[in-house]
Amino acid sequence: MVKTRTSLDATQLNASNQTPYLDIESETEKDTKALILKGKAVVIIDPVTGRALGASDFLSKTSATFQHQTDATLSQANPVSTTLYNVLPLTNNVRLISISTEVTWGVTQPTPLDVVITIDGVSVIFTKTNPVSANGYECAFISPEASTQVMSSGGGYSGARAFLMEGRSVQVDVRITWAVTQPTPLVCRVKWAKR
Repeated sequence: MVKTRTSLDATQLNASNQTPYLDIESETEKDTKALILKGKAVVIIDPVTGRALGASDFLSKTSATFQHQTDATLSQANPVSTTLYNVLPLTNNVRLISISTEVTWGVTQPTPLDVVITIDGVSVIFTKTNPVSANGYECAFISPEASTQVMSSGGGYSGARAFLMEGRSVQVDVRITWAVTQPTPLVCRVKWAKR
């Protein structure tokens, strides 16, 4: 919840290095048709800190703009069946741009291959049943109403959207399920940005 105030002690404004903005209303005077401007200073107060917010809080690189980060990657040799391997640890203010994964197998086909995204405490599972060995799969909302999403192969989905998901706290894990653990890599790459 954001509150507005029409007055604030100048020392408090200067101490927090913030500037109020001017809210201007206009009306036409009936007899002279003159334009009358009415203005009032408005300061937005941060509901968490109680501090006055200025334009810099909304326009600075650190608070409003997502900055691209180095890809989070995992290459897990001999992945154990049903074990969640962390690719992107729990991080605040994250925008997920794309997630791709693959598993290479030689003897027993694993199923399923899962990417688990936890955003603000809620998990969404992207799954691929019977993944083809060494074939890349991409997380995409193909069926938005489903609780479990299907991963697609061949790519192309990330180019059709600005980003996959975003949240205040985000974590990405990957897992494979199979009958026999094999000496093969489980690979996952997360492209992401942070505010």
